[in-house]
Amino acid sequence: MPANEEKFLLKDHLFNKQKVQALAADIAAAYPKFPVQKFVKECVGGFKDRELKARISWMAELLRKHLPQNYRQATQILLESLPRPADPSLSDGDFGDFIYAPFNEFVAKYG
Repeated sequence: MPANEEKFLLKDHLFNKQKVQALAADIAAAYPKFPVQKFVKECVGGFKDRELKARISWMAELLRKHLPQNYRQATQILLESLPRPADPSLSDGDFGDFIYAPFNEFVAKYG
């Protein structure tokens, strides 16, 4: 690989600062008390040594930390922060490049 060519890492494409910021903004729209900047800083700060699945798990841990401790309230906030369903007639709707995978992990870990 030439020195000036960067290696493509799926984990950095799917989970990066811009995507975490967008996700945090979606959550804050449903839950105004959500600490967007703190969440983003903690998430991205913990990404360095984590692979893809570990990043998903890390984000779920931080959701647990920053959402209400009541599981039903927390999951309601997550549900309200999801984007509108994709048009089923489209074949390329990927539901946000997996950025919502931490929501599934949250349910699996804490539900």
